[in-house]
Amino acid sequence: MGISIFMKVSKIISLEEMMHELMENPLREEKTVKFEVYNNLKEVSNSYYLVLGIFTDSTLRDKFIMKLIDSGDFNTSFFFNINSLSYYVYSD
Repeated sequence: MGISIFMKVSKIISLEEMMHELMENPLREEKTVKFEVYNNLKEVSNSYYLVLGIFTDSTLRDKFIMKLIDSGDFNTSFFFNINSLSYYVYSD
């Protein structure tokens, strides 16, 4: 999994603005943008987050999180999605 471009956002934007920005990004290869909404997650405050990886193995999850932390650019955490039995690694 590679991440080629990072853009820091200094203001809070709406879901519609985020979708518009992602659709206008010329570096994207796919034509559709996938959004999923999860409500009432314990220990995760309500906000918009970017999911950086989805893992079923906790060892792979931890290695990925350590890479992100070592890069110094991400405030990273994860939650467990009981519906898909997967760990979602995200950044705010």
